[in-house]
Amino acid sequence: IARLDLNGELVYDDVYSSEYSRNAFCNDMLVYNENIYITGSLVSETSNTDVLTINWNSDGGVSWLSIFDGSGKIDDAGVSLAVTNELFVVASNCQADDSNIECIAYDIDEGLQMWNIFYEAEGGFNEFVTELTINFNGDIVILGHSTHAESEFSNILLLNIGQEFELADYFHEIDSLMVHNIPNDF
Repeated sequence: IARLDLNGELVYDDVYSSEYSRNAFCNDMLVYNENIYITGSLVSETSNTDVLTINWNSDGGVSWLSIFDGSGKIDDAGVSLAVTNELFVVASNCQADDSNIECIAYDIDEGLQMWNIFYEAEGGFNEFVTELTINFNGDIVILGHSTHAESEFSNILLLNIGQEFELADYFHEIDSLMVHNIPNDF
């Protein structure tokens, strides 16, 4: 990670390295109150991947990091970040032909895991996460898609923690979520 000032001068740089893995990957970055948060994956001792989340402070030091091994799946990767009073990470959990979504909440200052929610649709579907955001009510909203091995279609998934909305059959993955200034989630 490297932080530059407004003139393009290097303020600091840092490289994360692990005792048991040299392979760490970043999928999303968020700057909040002069702290930099990243999430992605780390190849573990068993060659599986775990969710890696790191908080760098304004001086370039690591305030905290978390390595999260998801809900019994082989490969886990942090995909997207959002923040309110807590830091939220949405992750993809994969094992062979089964993929699911997990949302993890951290204490933003200490990096302690507050809770996590695992989402798995019934009926042989695989769920893939695309984006995480916070709506104007402070609700966590996860966007992704769901596929079934016996179908050529993907369903759009919009998960509001505690509620599931299947919106439509759709042929393509969604690349980005933009929150508009309206009182609804979508």
